[in-house]
Amino acid sequence: MTRPVFTAGRKRLAEILSGQADDWTPQTPGELQDWLEVAREEGVINPLVDRWCKQVDQEWLKQELSAVLHAAVGLSMAYRVEATRVLEAISSRGLRVLVLKGAALSHWLYPQPHLRYCGDLDVLFASRDEAGEAVTLLQDLGYSEGSEQGSESYELSRRRAAGDRFGVELDIHWRLINAPVYANRLPFDCLWDESIPLPALGEEARCLLPRHALLHSAMNRVVNLYAAADDNLKCLYDIHLLAAQTLQEDWPQVMELAASAGLCGTMLSGLGESRRLFGTAIPGFVLTDLAQQQETESLDADRLDRWLYMQKASLMALPWRMRCKWVWQRLLPPDSYLQSMYGKNLGVGQLLLARGRALLRRVVAALRMSG
Repeated sequence: MTRPVFTAGRKRLAEILSGQADDWTPQTPGELQDWLEVAREEGVINPLVDRWCKQVDQEWLKQELSAVLHAAVGLSMAYRVEATRVLEAISSRGLRVLVLKGAALSHWLYPQPHLRYCGDLDVLFASRDEAGEAVTLLQDLGYSEGSEQGSESYELSRRRAAGDRFGVELDIHWRLINAPVYANRLPFDCLWDESIPLPALGEEARCLLPRHALLHSAMNRVVNLYAAADDNLKCLYDIHLLAAQTLQEDWPQVMELAASAGLCGTMLSGLGESRRLFGTAIPGFVLTDLAQQQETESLDADRLDRWLYMQKASLMALPWRMRCKWVWQRLLPPDSYLQSMYGKNLGVGQLLLARGRALLRRVVAALRMSG
């Protein structure tokens, strides 16, 4: 039987996180666990627990919440030490690297780093060659395992061998987004020239400028949405906080950047959903102008969540000579990638069967969505 919290939980969680429901807290241990499970699935358990910790007076509830928060703080500290070690090693080789997503946002957007859960460390390099140089360096640090979706992708992963010391999952990018439809919207040199320091992760660490981070979050949300059919609250909460800290006079620059990159529909989609769930305050002229500009863009803002539509858009964004190879690698990625997706101990036949089933489910779901 579906528990009530799972049917109405996302909207209520957003209201709690944005301060629209400050006076409400769970009343029983069972109710608390239900809410924590929903928040964990949505990626916002830490900010939720932190908010409740500041307003509860029941002793049992304080103890439960404190335990969750202490674990989060400990994990965040260990993550920061290891991320700093990795970034300092990369910077020592003279490689330009930008820290992306939660690893960066946790240190300048959120009140405390542990409030933004980071399951991995996303880093961006100027080229595939520089990313490859970093991969070679990371082997000396113990990051010898990983996978890549194929030569026509823009990202690979590296992790420590099982049983080794604490490590972070590394997502190594040479384009801002691992999808052809978005891959070249914001060039690395532009991002690097306007990047800001991230001293929490080392003297040389740098991350995206706030307006670049907002556009990146909007693109990342769309990729997550059509790839997994999951509009995760974690990404939307990033958008909410980024929009909330954007000053009135800074919005024209954000909109100009979105228009020049062809991202007005993508931005409008993210900001609109953020406003619906979190009540994000966005100047009226921003939404109006974005809506007008997106009418001239090639991407249909109403179909950003459609897997088949976005796969076609990515295919069309590629040069002709790359399209067949990209399609093939989407259908049948390298074994290392298949093992990371479906199980390390599976044989080739089992991996192919698992891949076929996954693709069939995706296509069936996409066809149902489209009509």
